[in-house]
Amino acid sequence: MELMALLYDILQKARKEGLMAIEKDVESPGESELFKKYATVGNDHHVVEFMTDYLRMMVSGNLNAHEIESLMDSEIDTHHHEAHAAVAAIGRMSGGLPAFGIVAAVLGPAALTTSRSLLWGATVKLGRKSLVASVMTLA
Repeated sequence: MELMALLYDILQKARKEGLMAIEKDVESPGESELFKKYATVGNDHHVVEFMTDYLRMMVSGNLNAHEIESLMDSEIDTHHHEAHAAVAAIGRMSGGLPAFGIVAAVLGPAALTTSRSLLWGATVKLGRKSLVASVMTLA
């Protein structure tokens, strides 16, 4: 709700005093009374940066409203895509994890059977490897 109130105040100031009146607020939001008034929004650097970037474009007058809207939509889509990249990577990785369990289930007993020998201490090796094989199989 604070975001809407901040936008309303900024746009009201621009409407009453002209776009150049908000230039100081846009260039230094940390010192702006409007941004200080709404501390929740003013403390979120992502929101402040997003707002000031596009308000700066409005003040400069280089782009029309449709071009600014298109740029905003593109930036929001990019932000969402980047935020979900880590989640998607973990999801893709988790799809391959059952294969590790299958490999461990096959290789564990194979390693166990190839290590049997009649040398002194073979039972200790056999005990450790059987423990590893059973743990790997259950994982």
